Amino acid sequence: MELDKLKEICLEDYIPLMDDEGLSFMLDFIKTNNLKDILEIGTAYGYSALAMSLISEDIRVTTLEKDRDRYEKARLYLKEYPNIECVNTDALQYPLNREYDLVFVDAAKSRYNDYFDYYYPCIRKGGYLICDDMAMQGYADNPEIIYGKRFRILVNKLNAFKKRIVSDPLLESHLVKKGDGLLIIRKG
Repeated sequence: MELDKLKEICLEDYIPLMDDEGLSFMLDFIKTNNLKDILEIGTAYGYSALAMSLISEDIRVTTLEKDRDRYEKARLYLKEYPNIECVNTDALQYPLNREYDLVFVDAAKSRYNDYFDYYYPCIRKGGYLICDDMAMQGYADNPEIIYGKRFRILVNKLNAFKKRIVSDPLLESHLVKKGDGLLIIRKG
């Protein structure tokens, strides 16, 4: 399946996608930093996994999806790409048996703290953890305009995670205002 066709299917099925600006930035970041072994948390239909895998034949993407229906669709759409492995699992139950150059998190925003704590140890020295959707379409910087308790709680959790990471003097991190906001954490 071609990337443009997969994007079209995702849009038709209302599957959330990383926006073009954020994805373009991340793909350039992967190329520039020569990141080859990538773990993605949150497959959906596999759009970003496919985009990352197309950078180079040397790139290997393992992508985790909890939802069985989305996982099945991703497997179908990505079956012709041997450098992408789709795994149907809860990300916090996936066995950590190797290191990665990049862990890309684009899943349940309320669990970003948990994903960081679980996956940071399996990032190679000099590798990265990147979290998408840090701006939450502008709501992260303006939580007072949020209507709805559940969404407000989600944004508050995301902001608490962001504050934890950027205020930790032992972590090298920075926020990138591309797309819906990316938090990049480098393991020193």
